[in-house]
Amino acid sequence: MSKKELCWNITSKCNQNCIYCFREQNATDCSAAESMGILQYLISRGVKELTWSGGEPLLYQGLDILLQTSYEHKIINKLNTNGALLTPERLQKIAEYIDMFTLSLDTVDSTINAKLGRGATHQEQVLAVVKHIKDCYPNKKVTINVVINKFNLNSIPELVTRLNELPIDGVRLFQVSPIRGRAIDTFSNTAVTTEQFEQAKTYFQQHLKHANLTFRNKSSLESKYLVITPNGNLCYNSNGKDILIKQLRGKNR
Repeated sequence: MSKKELCWNITSKCNQNCIYCFREQNATDCSAAESMGILQYLISRGVKELTWSGGEPLLYQGLDILLQTSYEHKIINKLNTNGALLTPERLQKIAEYIDMFTLSLDTVDSTINAKLGRGATHQEQVLAVVKHIKDCYPNKKVTINVVINKFNLNSIPELVTRLNELPIDGVRLFQVSPIRGRAIDTFSNTAVTTEQFEQAKTYFQQHLKHANLTFRNKSSLESKYLVITPNGNLCYNSNGKDILIKQLRGKNR
């Protein structure tokens, strides 16, 4: 676990319906007690960094105490969220325990966001959340995930212009990939070629002004991350299949 980043998809539930999503839509979430047991196991194994994701992790009942416990054991906490539930009240409760907030923003075009399944007001929500985090918690890092797909290719210049106006620390570009779940089923409708992804990368490299820029395609996603699924499986992904390493839920840890 020390050689790869560990991403914990704490819940399969989500309040958006992204067409390229690779969450486990039918998985059964661990209970709060089971998740605490998994976290204690990770602590005992010396895990130093956790990315909390989903689904939408803020929908998981018990997330706040998990974040606090992780923080108290010197683990770096990164929260991947669509931002819709990251209200000022919720931020006040958890900001202390988060080292990096990562929000998803593929376009600032409301019509495209609606087509992607994020909702027509998604861009407004994300922009407001980023501003609030940096205004109230200026020492917290904020990054933006951008999934390059067929629908947002032509709106990239407008997106980059808006990102340049935000007080963000990084941007991570993903090539839409058939990792698992719905992403496999819809890939023929969302896919971009390697050339198109490279063109998008080049545009960001040339025009993104201040944020650190990194990239992920399917092969780098598979090689970089170990994943804990909502039902407690520790696994890695290969060719669209999750390969079980260990069941962390309950007595089989």
